[in-house]
Amino acid sequence: MLAGITAKSNRLTNRVLVFFVLLVTSQIVYYFWTAFIGQGYEFSASMPYWITWFLLAMIWWLLLLPLVELFPKPMLVISIAVGAIGGIIPILDYEFTVARTLTFFPFFVIGKLYGKPAHRN
Repeated sequence: MLAGITAKSNRLTNRVLVFFVLLVTSQIVYYFWTAFIGQGYEFSASMPYWITWFLLAMIWWLLLLPLVELFPKPMLVISIAVGAIGGIIPILDYEFTVARTLTFFPFFVIGKLYGKPAHRN
């Protein structure tokens, strides 16, 4: 929800690029770190390692942010439906973090829509 509360759609391309650079950099760092400590993992461009799934999920969520802002109520309903489906369908797995992205998408949308600070007069 905190990611949704702090999400902004201005300079969207720059924000997505920042998360992309963080994702790539952290994947490389994790790869070499795990190799250094003797617990190497098989690098996969489609399956982020460990906690880096969240960086890829943020990219997907930020790309959907304009739709959330344009159609708030329908996107809330859609996000809840997709979130339920994301955790149930076994085909959706770790590749491109689809299952986690869909499962946690409703929380992002709720944070964006209902976590806004009150307007001051």
